[in-house]
Amino acid sequence: MQIDKRYKLHYACSDDEYRPALNAVHLEEDYLIATNGHILVMVKPDDCENDIPGNIPKEVFKEITKGKKSEPAELHCKENDIEYGNNGHTTNVKKITDPFPDYKAVLPKECKPVFVLKFNFKELEKLYKACGGPDGFGNIRMTFTNDNVENESNGKFLVCTGPIPVKVDKEEQGNDAKAILMPARI
Repeated sequence: MQIDKRYKLHYACSDDEYRPALNAVHLEEDYLIATNGHILVMVKPDDCENDIPGNIPKEVFKEITKGKKSEPAELHCKENDIEYGNNGHTTNVKKITDPFPDYKAVLPKECKPVFVLKFNFKELEKLYKACGGPDGFGNIRMTFTNDNVENESNGKFLVCTGPIPVKVDKEEQGNDAKAILMPARI
């Protein structure tokens, strides 16, 4: 199969050594699935019809997403191992044999949005740092109340109609900083 290097699925994988299946990207039914138990990402790669389903170590994705973004990486899932190539080099690794969790159990049966949020993550990171969050990007708590969220279309959609109070989690900051995420730029 060909992997578009924009999709860095290893970021969605777990680092928990006690859950080895979550340290992998799972191939099943023409999709690559990655989860850490908090987020789940599904990507449909090109030309994966001949690949055998299984768990691909996240380190493979760290490696194949390096290099020129315009050149897709090659990855082939065989019975017991993975063959992958990047920039003319080919490597083989064993598949992770632990069973992948039943990700289908958490997928919505209907794909109608119930709650839609759109964020500019650069602005959200600035807000996090301004509130005293440590370097990098950590946890932000957002509070949705009846004052800033409104039901539309018979309760099927929620629309932010006012500012959203935001706070960096206490364990990640030394003070009691608070912020507001505005629904529209002023």
